[in-house]
This record gives sequence, C-alpha cells and structure tokens, in this order.
Amino acid sequence: MTTESSAEWTFENLLWRRELTAPPWHGGTLLLGLVLTLGSYLLASLIVAKLLNDFGLVNSPVTGIALSATQLAMLLPALIVAARYRRPLHDLGFRPFRWLSVVELFFALGLGFSASILWGLFLLFFDKQAQPPILPIFGDGVTGFVVAYVVGALVAPLVEEVVFRGFLFGGLLGTFSAPVAMALSALVFAGLHLQPFAFPVLFILGLLMALLYYRSGSLWLPILMHFVINSVGLCGQFALQSMGV
Repeated sequence: MTTESSAEWTFENLLWRRELTAPPWHGGTLLLGLVLTLGSYLLASLIVAKLLNDFGLVNSPVTGIALSATQLAMLLPALIVAARYRRPLHDLGFRPFRWLSVVELFFALGLGFSASILWGLFLLFFDKQAQPPILPIFGDGVTGFVVAYVVGALVAPLVEEVVFRGFLFGGLLGTFSAPVAMALSALVFAGLHLQPFAFPVLFILGLLMALLYYRSGSLWLPILMHFVINSVGLCGQFALQSMGV
C-alpha cells in the first residue's frame, strides 16, 4: 500500500471526508442574511405571541399555525439570499446522497439519542428537565398531537435544516474550517431554541447534523435525522400524556 493511500484511511481523513461544496454566499452576504433571519424570526414570534394572547388562542391548535408562520418568517431571508444565485436549491443542500451515507445517519442518530438520554439522566439529579412538555400548547387530545406533530416533526426539521445547516453552516464553510463552521452553526442553532437546560444536547445535535451534511453533501440526511429525533420526542410525550404520567 502506498503512503498516499494509507493517508486516506487515517482517522482524521475518515472523520472529515468532504462531499459538501460551500455555497456562493459568505462573509457580508451571510452575515446580512443571518441578521435578517434572526430578526424576522424574533419579530414574527413577538407578533404571534401578542395575537394569541389578545384573542385567547394560547393552548389551542391555532398555536400550531402561528408557530409555523414564525418558522416561515425565519426561512424567508435565507431563501431570498439563495435565490440570487443560479442554483438556489442545490446550493442549500437539496442534492442526492450516496446510499452508504444512510449508515452514517443511523450512527449519528445513535449518538444523538445517547447524548439526549445521558443529559436527561444528569438533569434528574437536579430535578430539572431539558425542556418542558410542548404538547399542551397545541391543545388537548389527538387533534393537539397531530398539530404538534405537523409543526414539530415536519415543518421544523425542514425549516431549521435549511436555515442552520444549508444556509448558515454552508456559508460559514466559505470562511472558516469545517470544525469551526460546525461549532458556530451549532451554537446559533442551540441558542435560538431559548432552552437553557437543553442547550448542551442541542449543541451536540447541531454538530452531528452539520457533520452529517458535510460528509454526505446532502441536506436530506440531517432533515431525516431531525425528523426522527423530533418524532420520537413528540410521540413519547403523547404516550406519557395518554397514560396520565
């Protein structure tokens, strides 16, 4: 075996194998897009919260529609920036992937669930939860669960992966090394959830999904990972709620 072929099988090269091509936006364009993304999300959240309170629609299925509107507001600036270039969907990561990458998806899911469980057990010692149950804000019963599932397991993974991995992480690769870009995008992803006790595990999940995107070159895999994690969490909450726990 030659020296060159041996180098290809080092741990570092295996971990940082790159299939992702950085999109054309970076630097000032990326920063402006990020500021507009965060600003539109926060503004939409404030407006939605006020309307829900004023009309007495908190803890009802209407909350789901309102939250979807805030996520779409967060998505819009990223889409506008990407639309300035020749292949916006391709640049945002909507590309095919090698089927062997599915093995890496399952590995990342295993690491993600392990981190979530271990962090949850750690918080039990302090009588804390990573985040409070979210199902009650969508209303009671099956209707509330269906609305929560659509928002949390379908809309949220698609929107958040486009924004945090496709737009932000991809753009950061034009300026920073892969580890730094992953860390910065994961920090923003975890911080924007505004859940202090969930921050460590959200940061780890952000790293894993960015690494999965980097290695596969396709946003579909982190979207699938995000979908599975949120689906398991919501279904688990609904099961516990149904049992009166």
